Amino acid sequence: MFASHRQYGHKYSRILAGLIFLIIFFSFGNATAKALPTEVITVFGSSRIYTDIPSAKNAAVSDCLTSAVEIAVIRVLPVSTLSANFEAISGVITGRSREFILDYKVLKEVKAASDYRVLVQATVSLEKLSAELAAAGIIATPSELPRMLFLVAEQQVDDLSYQYWWQRGKTLYTPEAAAGPMIQAFMDRGFNVIDHRAIPPEYMDTLEFDRAILTDAEAAGMGAHFQAGMVVTGTAVVTEIPNRMGETIRTFSATVTIRAMAVDSGETIAALQASAVATHSDPGMGSRMALSDAGRQAGMELVSRILSQWKTAARTEAEITITLKGVDLLPNLVAFRNALKEIPGVSRHQSLEMAPQQAVLSVTYAGTPRELADAVLVRPFEGFGINIEELTDNHLHITLVPR
Repeated sequence: MFASHRQYGHKYSRILAGLIFLIIFFSFGNATAKALPTEVITVFGSSRIYTDIPSAKNAAVSDCLTSAVEIAVIRVLPVSTLSANFEAISGVITGRSREFILDYKVLKEVKAASDYRVLVQATVSLEKLSAELAAAGIIATPSELPRMLFLVAEQQVDDLSYQYWWQRGKTLYTPEAAAGPMIQAFMDRGFNVIDHRAIPPEYMDTLEFDRAILTDAEAAGMGAHFQAGMVVTGTAVVTEIPNRMGETIRTFSATVTIRAMAVDSGETIAALQASAVATHSDPGMGSRMALSDAGRQAGMELVSRILSQWKTAARTEAEITITLKGVDLLPNLVAFRNALKEIPGVSRHQSLEMAPQQAVLSVTYAGTPRELADAVLVRPFEGFGINIEELTDNHLHITLVPR
């Protein structure tokens, strides 16, 4: 009788665990399907009152919406991508700010002398913005991005050891305070993230290891098993620091240390550390608040670095011919070639022809001729300017113009 009760209890617990798993799995799927990445941005704007106040207000609001989209672009793209593609990015967003705005509201407005000033809160569609930037070749499209698997172990202030989802014998899902915001940051930018909550517990029993800190080979092996292109490994730890307010409010410091690694090569794509501090009377809540903030910071920074490097790595190098013409060409040729060396994506260039008023260069560039032309256009030259006369699939015709 005792044995039958024990078998029944064991069977019941497995059914209960399965039901909880299904609830979590489908809840996650629905939330993911409905989530549309947006950014809420609050900005100041102003306009001179030329004729009437309504016209000035409309102009000030338009100024705010333009600024909101520009701020969103800065948050979406790393500085290196902004600098290398500034003209192309400007072409994508100039005069189109309202296309990327889902909604907005004027929080405050005031007339100040001959100006009208407004405070506007705008919701920018990162989905639309990212799609346009991808169409322009500035960032990678979701189909080009690697599939991600997160292997981040967490230890809250009251935990005796690390908690991790691949732990053997773990039957119920434990919410991850740091990894959750990290994963959301990647999903908001179009990455396909493997939902480890959908991995059956039986898989953990097949692993030859059961530890929080994985070797590169172990992490890559798990990534390959689930057909991930990249794995994110690391730890998220909370400690209590002595700072207190009264008898109840305590201070908790979280540190997230993560690394993104390519599964096929084992190469480290990006590595970083982020920290955050939170105060609360409850240690569990304080731990989760600090971990969540640090995880969000780490996720946003890591996804920006990966997007920048993955896009550069995904681009194939091509040979582009540049024909240079101009009066007194040779003295300015050295300055032009030095400028080419500093353009991101240019790996090599050499002279094919040389004459007093014409030179032909071969340039190896990871990008399109249009992108190379845009990069050359924004370079300052001392003593001369450039005029791009013609642009074809693999050729630029440039005239050097004396100042």
